[in-house]
Amino acid sequence: MDCIKEELKKIDTFLFNAKCDALLKVCNNSDGSGLNSGHLIDLLMGEEEVCTPCYEGEADFIIGGVKTSFKKISGKSTIALNWSKNPKKSDKKLFTCPILILVLSTGKWWKRKLNYTNIIEKGFYIIDPNCKEWVVLSSNNKSNTIIKSEYLYKMISISKEQDLFIPLPKSHDKYKLTWSITSGFRI
Repeated sequence: MDCIKEELKKIDTFLFNAKCDALLKVCNNSDGSGLNSGHLIDLLMGEEEVCTPCYEGEADFIIGGVKTSFKKISGKSTIALNWSKNPKKSDKKLFTCPILILVLSTGKWWKRKLNYTNIIEKGFYIIDPNCKEWVVLSSNNKSNTIIKSEYLYKMISISKEQDLFIPLPKSHDKYKLTWSITSGFRI
């Protein structure tokens, strides 16, 4: 997973952060904003030289020669490994590849929940696929592979403890961008 981290370090995080901010401004406060911004940021990630799209199984990209799942969240969230409702509950023992979680806002997820009080910083978190040994998948009306926020919080915390975290910088005036579907990114 160090090879994933080394490749991600090549990304211009100031510019990437500004592009994410511009996309979120357009998508926020609209129906389906999470899905829309997730799709656009997935496309943005695919434009990075270090990422090769690879939609096989749980993987979304190849980064540093490693198939990697990519998820975007903006704060306390749940994620799904895939959005398909299968007839039976998932019996996965391990995830098939590392998970790269892009957290787009810094904050506390809970104010008073015991052992869940750390601030989750904005940035990339590389998650070891072996964490599936203790992550229990749940389901909803759209997927049988839901990771609840408590497990996600623990996964992110362990990633940071293992130095598998790359912070995104605070927004900078030099990189104030806007985005539209017809014009793309503009200063």
